[in-house]
Amino acid sequence: MKNPFSRNNKYSDDSGKNKKLKDKHKFKVIGGILGDKDPRTRKALRWLIFWLVCMAGLIFGVVGFIHGKSNMNFEIQNNTTPIGTKEEFSKSKANVTIKDVWTDKNRDLLVVKLGYDNASRRKLPIDGENYNLTVLTNNNKKLNLQGSYGILGTEGDGYLFLKGDIKKQAYQIVISNQVQLATGSDVGAEQAESERELDEESMDKALSEASFEESDSKGHILSKFTNKKGEPRFDNIDFRVNGYSDSTKVYKGSFLKEDGSIDYGKVVGKTSISAAIDKADKKVEKRQSEVELYERSVKNFESSVKKNKKDKEAKKNLEKSKKSLEDAKDNLETAEKAREKWENLDYDKSDFGNMQEELKFQTLK
Repeated sequence: MKNPFSRNNKYSDDSGKNKKLKDKHKFKVIGGILGDKDPRTRKALRWLIFWLVCMAGLIFGVVGFIHGKSNMNFEIQNNTTPIGTKEEFSKSKANVTIKDVWTDKNRDLLVVKLGYDNASRRKLPIDGENYNLTVLTNNNKKLNLQGSYGILGTEGDGYLFLKGDIKKQAYQIVISNQVQLATGSDVGAEQAESERELDEESMDKALSEASFEESDSKGHILSKFTNKKGEPRFDNIDFRVNGYSDSTKVYKGSFLKEDGSIDYGKVVGKTSISAAIDKADKKVEKRQSEVELYERSVKNFESSVKKNKKDKEAKKNLEKSKKSLEDAKDNLETAEKAREKWENLDYDKSDFGNMQEELKFQTLK
């Protein structure tokens, strides 16, 4: 009788084969190691990856938009309104242009130049006292600032002066034309003054309802102040100014006198006259070049005539060159006198007429 446990037993052999078969099936992955190879499964997987990529792109896009919007709002709220921006008074529709923003090395004074065109001079008062000045703030902390506004002569620019501790921040400025508000109809002086006070009160209330978050791309926040008919309620402009913006020009000296008062002559000299003198210098150089050119021409034609006294063309050109030389010398003299005039100009506070020297502060909600 054979031993059932013998290696030659057929039952034992079959059992070993079955074990190997079971072990083989035990480690087999359905569809292969790389997953299901069915085309439908792979197509579904591709669509899943596509939608995941799209969702990731959407999320990054939204985050990027919010970040960019936040940066843009920060730039708007912390920088000067772009130089060259035309500001339109809301009711009179008169335009003034932000021409320049200046400060000095110690940031003791901030100067904003507003350019008036001929149309705006007909619609707006020429005395600064007829404008109200307001600085809008977003906290109750009192700013150490004094403000004034005046117009240089009857045809010059408007000058806004902010004196004090100029912080590294933007100031929201509101300039309101009060003449339009007080003389909108034929009323007596007493009634006009009463209407002015009411308008000032209503404007203060309106300003308190404004918000920095509503600024447009140029730093304006008052465009919503309209009546039920959609007409402007006040005749004003508003803009931002920052003494530390890249567009702010810095004078390397001081705009203040030793007693702390504004040196108006130096302000006008550095912000306006210096540019005029530079322009006059260039004109003098141009006229000087013309004189030198005609002097060379005269000398050349004189030499030609001396060599050949019968050369009629040379004689004719010589006479023309002499006449042009005289005209060039006259033009040079005129240019030099103009430059000298600019160099001798001097201004003081009286040249700004009746200035507005009260600066109000309004805290926004």
